[in-house]
Amino acid sequence: MVAAVIALLNQSLGVALLIIPFVSFLALSANMIVWALVRMFLDESTKNDYKKSEASKGESEKAVDSVKNKRSKATSKNS
Repeated sequence: MVAAVIALLNQSLGVALLIIPFVSFLALSANMIVWALVRMFLDESTKNDYKKSEASKGESEKAVDSVKNKRSKATSKNS
């Protein structure tokens, strides 16, 4: 609105002042897009890391169970 009032008095100054909100809007739009992309990338990488950690936990539990089973079989054979 300030630029419009100034444009009534001096057109070139009013137009020059309109450039500021347009550039600000473009910067805000670019910032929102980049923020959304980074957020999406971080969420996906966090999900993948969680899946990998769950898979490795499952594998380590299977390894522990197989060692326990071997030990229990060995002790039952010795008895």
